[in-house]
Amino acid sequence: MQQLYFAKNYGIIHINMYRHTYQLYGYLKDSLSRKMFMHLLPNTYENYPDGLTDNKHLNGYSAKVIASLVAKHLLQSRQTKSLHPYILKDKLLRKIDVKRTLNAKRL
Repeated sequence: MQQLYFAKNYGIIHINMYRHTYQLYGYLKDSLSRKMFMHLLPNTYENYPDGLTDNKHLNGYSAKVIASLVAKHLLQSRQTKSLHPYILKDKLLRKIDVKRTLNAKRL
């Protein structure tokens, strides 16, 4: 991976979010991971009367999930020790809680 090589050689902090999100989506399986993206039902939003199926952009809840994943990995890194006091550990989401929330969420 070219990015990892660059990060290591220049002392830049690197979190492999591709790997971590891939693992999260694998844990959630296909049906729940779809609920992470912008899927809007018809006649729910004025701007999207026909609904919307967008598998590239996260919905609001999922943005919090990914932000929590980033924060978790920042906490695990010795390189980011100076950031640790600013991360609200009690706000981090656990995978099992994400799974429960997505199971309860209607599409």
